Amino acid sequence: MKTTGVDDIEYGVYVWRTPNGYVGDDEQRYMMIASRKGDQTKIAALRQAARNHGVTDGEPEFRSGSRPVSDSEYEHQKERQVEGLVPDQYDLGNLIDEYKYQKEIDKS
Repeated sequence: MKTTGVDDIEYGVYVWRTPNGYVGDDEQRYMMIASRKGDQTKIAALRQAARNHGVTDGEPEFRSGSRPVSDSEYEHQKERQVEGLVPDQYDLGNLIDEYKYQKEIDKS
């Protein structure tokens, strides 16, 4: 039986994907733009950025629920993980779980 993912979050990032993989630098920082799914203005901006960097093949791919993270924010996330916390303090799934948990506590 084949399973497929369902995008339940309309916000995320578009990354540029070629037949050889995602376009990025040597430190695996990928060419991306934060966007709402289907935003043609953001897609056009990413397409133009790919052309400006000499990338002639590939297409934008939407990654639901993802967001760009700076190098300093990534370091902060690693520290949070070492401390036993959820690495991304803006992790939507975790925020929803915390909200549901707090509602249960408030009921008791």
